[in-house]
Amino acid sequence: RPGENLIGPDGRDLGRIKSIRIGEDAQKEAKQGDEVAVAIEGVTVGRQIDEEDILYVGLIESGYKQLQNLDLTADERIAMDETVAIKRKEEPFWGM
Repeated sequence: RPGENLIGPDGRDLGRIKSIRIGEDAQKEAKQGDEVAVAIEGVTVGRQIDEEDILYVGLIESGYKQLQNLDLTADERIAMDETVAIKRKEEPFWGM
């Protein structure tokens, strides 16, 4: 969703989602399987990120605790677990 912070696999802050588009149409969010164009404040493709890079939404700890109680798909659970692993590299007890 626009306004969300993004992090890289190394935990580095990458910027904030400025907008999401499908073709010419602005979107309020991207859903699994959507092919979208994303404008990210503070980064340039080819410098800070590359086209095939995997980016993660920078969860806050309280948001993670709420997500744990939801019925997530297998893919959503994998993405959340990867994000938690990234966060715990710097803070071993994050989300516990």
